[in-house]
Amino acid sequence: AALVLWTQPWNLFTWVRLVSMVRAVRLVHIFSGLSLAFHSQTSLAALGVTSSLLFTLLLSHIIGCLFFVLGEERLSDTGFSWMQMNIEGLGDEVYQAFNDVYLYLTCLQWSVAQLTQGGHDLVAVNSFERALTLVTMLFGWIAGSTLVSFLSAVLIDMRIKSSERRKESTILKLYMQQNGVTREFMHQVMRSSDRALRERDHIVNHGEVRALASLPISLQEELRWHIYKRHVQSNKLL
Repeated sequence: AALVLWTQPWNLFTWVRLVSMVRAVRLVHIFSGLSLAFHSQTSLAALGVTSSLLFTLLLSHIIGCLFFVLGEERLSDTGFSWMQMNIEGLGDEVYQAFNDVYLYLTCLQWSVAQLTQGGHDLVAVNSFERALTLVTMLFGWIAGSTLVSFLSAVLIDMRIKSSERRKESTILKLYMQQNGVTREFMHQVMRSSDRALRERDHIVNHGEVRALASLPISLQEELRWHIYKRHVQSNKLL
């Protein structure tokens, strides 16, 4: 009886969905931690692209497995499934005549094509397959738009910060030129200033954390103690 329940289509969908949810939650926690570790905008953009690619591959795998289940379990209101369709270019050969590796790669290619709005020769032939195709295409459109928006925001922020650094460097250089600073010493100051400006973007000052103002005073004091505790404890004069 347990084997029958396990092999029922709905239970297969349920288990696949549960496994995918667990994996998705774990990935969110992993990449959230990584995003805190990366401070530079370039690293953040690279992390965003990498995480989006990995998430797309994982989602494509899950959707491909669902599409495989639809064809394997013969869930159809038309009497046909995609596995019974002829393979383009191979005459009368149908998909179900090939091994599982080929079928899995076919489903994976189909899911990637739907998510990325690409073309594929595999056609849905019943309502269940059509519904999955529609949902996958809509999700791919939303995910693609979100990725483009994220990268655009990161690139704009990078451009703004770079423009601010150039402006400050230009003002500093003009100040030294107007006050007769020698060229050799000016180059030394400019190199040090450029390095300091780049490092400044990676450091979060206390005044920049506006969320601290929303915390209770007692919690702010406790947080301040946790931040400066190691300095106080390492001071032998206290």
